[in-house]
Amino acid sequence: MGTNTELYSLVYFSRSTVEPGRVEAEIRSILDSARRQNSKRDVTGALLFSRGFFAQVLEGPLSSIQSTLEKIRTDTRHTDVSVLNCRPVAKRSFASWSMAYAKAAEGSKSSKGIDGILENPSCIDCDELGSEIVSVMQMLLSGGEAIARES
Repeated sequence: MGTNTELYSLVYFSRSTVEPGRVEAEIRSILDSARRQNSKRDVTGALLFSRGFFAQVLEGPLSSIQSTLEKIRTDTRHTDVSVLNCRPVAKRSFASWSMAYAKAAEGSKSSKGIDGILENPSCIDCDELGSEIVSVMQMLLSGGEAIARES
């Protein structure tokens, strides 16, 4: 599938099992853990949460993103983990972030677009949906609607 030194990008989405009152605390926990582990594994990326769904981009060596995905699949805060795409890339989209967090302002145009993407994944080609999620995250992280923190 590729050498371990090649750079890959993986995009997935999942349904959250986190109780609504615990979402912010759990996201903080996910980000803290991801940032600690990702820097050790040469993984970068971004996490998005919207209306009960997670979407995440992981970038790095294939073995590193595969092991990260396996940990995510066993994390009880996620269910229905669906990989949208995993492919070699020439460069990272989120090179400055061990794990960025992108959050659209409630009711914003971005928020409505995200909700449409995440609530109807079976209606869209997986590769297209993965690319769309990456684009939305990049837009959120470069604009005023994002909450993006690096530890």
